[in-house]
Amino acid sequence: MNDFEDLTALVEALLFVSERPVPVKELTGFLSDTSTEQVQDALSTLAGRYTTGNSGLQLEEVAGGYRLSTRPELGEAVKEFFRLKNRQKLSRAGLETIAIIAYKQPVTHPEIQEIRGVGAEGVLRTLMERRLVRISGRKDTVGKPLLYGTTKLFLEHFGLGMLDDLPPVEEFGELLGEGSSEHLTAALDGLPGGDAGDILPLTEDEANTAATDDATSESLAVTPEPSPEQESGEAP
Repeated sequence: MNDFEDLTALVEALLFVSERPVPVKELTGFLSDTSTEQVQDALSTLAGRYTTGNSGLQLEEVAGGYRLSTRPELGEAVKEFFRLKNRQKLSRAGLETIAIIAYKQPVTHPEIQEIRGVGAEGVLRTLMERRLVRISGRKDTVGKPLLYGTTKLFLEHFGLGMLDDLPPVEEFGELLGEGSSEHLTAALDGLPGGDAGDILPLTEDEANTAATDDATSESLAVTPEPSPEQESGEAP
């Protein structure tokens, strides 16, 4: 690639769509006929543009690679935007499921199903893709079911400093509509939470997924949003 402006634009596009910091070596390997020095020059040009221009983005060097992220001084506004956007996009099924997990974690899918009265496979999958829920272990019981808990991103999206800041169940239930507060309160009171007994370790793949979720929630790097899963025709 001979045109420097085209190279700079391509590097910018690759960083924009990447879900993790991209090392210079990886960029150089992907871009044929491009040297490490050329990639470094393109990155320097990008950094200069974001520093001198009136942009809401910045180029960061972190964890051995480069990524695009929002400027720190805009962080609070961006967090609030994502918090409100996420709350609005979650369906009643999604809000109900994440409420059960938040108040009763660590909790298994059968326990969630017992409270909701219906299965939650699709909702759980979507909540994990949105990094609001993570696998925290396996319950040491028959079948060794997975245990689910909330993530740091859950706290950010709902404006909480820690899980102790969760409002009373009745207030959370009001988000779900008429009758949901009483239903949730009664159901949650009937299921002990926060005590899963002996927790078995995760498999290597499950542990890697959990670690990635925690690392991702540490920042608000620009990444594409996942497509919502459908459960019985309703997006969680």
